[in-house]
Amino acid sequence: RSWKPPAARAFSTTPEDVICSRVSAVLASITEGNWEAYTDVVAADATCIEPETSGQIVQGLEFHKHYFDLEDTKDLSKTTTLCDVRIRMLGENAAIAVYNRVQQA
Repeated sequence: RSWKPPAARAFSTTPEDVICSRVSAVLASITEGNWEAYTDVVAADATCIEPETSGQIVQGLEFHKHYFDLEDTKDLSKTTTLCDVRIRMLGENAAIAVYNRVQQA
């Protein structure tokens, strides 16, 4: 099933809501340059495809650690907005979340 953010939902927390909250926590830790917070919400064996990987799948957190170690990664003046969020539950303990990230500086 696919999920889109609700306009307003009173007192109900779905698994999709939890996933969206975790995605927001990941992006906040990136914006803040907070490696500890990032590793609290991202699995050590996470995989990613990023513009820098030229289409290659990268597994593990070391790829991302490089960016946290750069001096100019902490920029609290940025505002991040998630657009077109889609969450597909793959079972009780797995999901795929895709979104467009708009970052304003």
